[in-house]
Amino acid sequence: MSAPSRSLARRPAVLVSVLGVLALALAWWFAWMTPEGSKLASIHQQQITEQQTETRLNLRLVQLRAEAKQVQAAAPFLKHFATAVPSTPDAPDLVVQVYRLSVLDGVSLQSVTDDSVQPSGLGYSTIPVALAVSGPHDQLLAFISDLYKMTRLLTIQSVSLSGNGNLNASSFANYTASINATAYTTSVPKTPTGPS
Repeated sequence: MSAPSRSLARRPAVLVSVLGVLALALAWWFAWMTPEGSKLASIHQQQITEQQTETRLNLRLVQLRAEAKQVQAAAPFLKHFATAVPSTPDAPDLVVQVYRLSVLDGVSLQSVTDDSVQPSGLGYSTIPVALAVSGPHDQLLAFISDLYKMTRLLTIQSVSLSGNGNLNASSFANYTASINATAYTTSVPKTPTGPS
């Protein structure tokens, strides 16, 4: 066989070998690389989602830290509010505070009447309070002024003074003061829902 015919005989073998290698490469690509590429894309997408979640959580953490600082700064005010407007009507404590104030100011507490709790519809309730006190003019004025300084919030709606002296002339004459006031609580009584 001549040299040119031998090279022609080898060509199909080389061509078959090259085609075989290409077929194996394609088979490998579709059998292994494509699924692995899909897995890689899925992992990449999952990583992006996790990074977005981490960013959202970090932002929420910053917000919560800022809110925690605000709560910490507001804590003394919240404590003061909880004392001024307690979560229960606590009528006995209110009477004790008014009595102590009357002793401190040198007036005689004759009566304290606190009616039932009345819901306001605004998340708190009111307690009408009627006080009767007697004493010298200046002490009565001090008592009325000090009602606003109690730890329990009490607002005065009306004051009626009666006595036997001239209000403008004598600070030692005895007077009686009838005071209508309101105390507050965050307790809201339940309203009946139907016949019992």
